[in-house]
Amino acid sequence: MVACFLCAAVDIYIVSSGLNSDGSQSDPDRTHKAALAIQSVYYGLYILLLVFAFLLLPFTYFYFEGQTLRHSRRMSKLRCLARSIDSR
Repeated sequence: MVACFLCAAVDIYIVSSGLNSDGSQSDPDRTHKAALAIQSVYYGLYILLLVFAFLLLPFTYFYFEGQTLRHSRRMSKLRCLARSIDSR
């Protein structure tokens, strides 16, 4: 989630673009609106990161682990069948 790290650079750019040369804010309302927009982007990205880390990754891991288990069981049954045919 590189987007979470890049969002900090965008946040700094937006806030600094609204500053005068002496460091005071040129338009506090514009800066506040931009801060609220960036805050909602941060929340969205962090929620996406949490969903990915705690829901999507564990389910995909256990899904493929179960598929591998089923595949190995099926292969062992086929090997047993092949051995029984070969032994005759």
